[in-house]
Amino acid sequence: MAYVGTETNYETRLNAIIMKNVLLLSSIILVSCCGNKLNPAITLEGNWVETSTKTDTLEFVFFDSNETTMLLKRGTELRDGHILPKPGSGPYDYKIVGDEISLRWFASSLSTFNNYYFKQTNDLIEIEDFYDANLGSTILIFKKLD
Repeated sequence: MAYVGTETNYETRLNAIIMKNVLLLSSIILVSCCGNKLNPAITLEGNWVETSTKTDTLEFVFFDSNETTMLLKRGTELRDGHILPKPGSGPYDYKIVGDEISLRWFASSLSTFNNYYFKQTNDLIEIEDFYDANLGSTILIFKKLD
């Protein structure tokens, strides 16, 4: 009988050691997997500046849970004797799913959304160029201002 009691005590200690190791390993995996994830403290809402030219900005505006708008601000240029916003400037409807952003320009007569590559990592956004037809599928990088 003493042998059975010792075996139970041994199994209890062994189970405790196994559980501690499982918890330690789970913690290590959790910390290492979350290293490249979006920082929840840095939201999409606000102003973002394009990092190479620093002339184009995006502003993400949330009106409520169902309405979201992205404003592309590109400045102005002189065309045909008039000072006009640069092409593509203005508000866009958007939806983000996975690594894509679907955009629909308010000034467009089309009602369809176009999909572009999109990734936010902390205070940086990578987005496929959607407003300068000369650049093609170039990836633009924007940095959060506020």
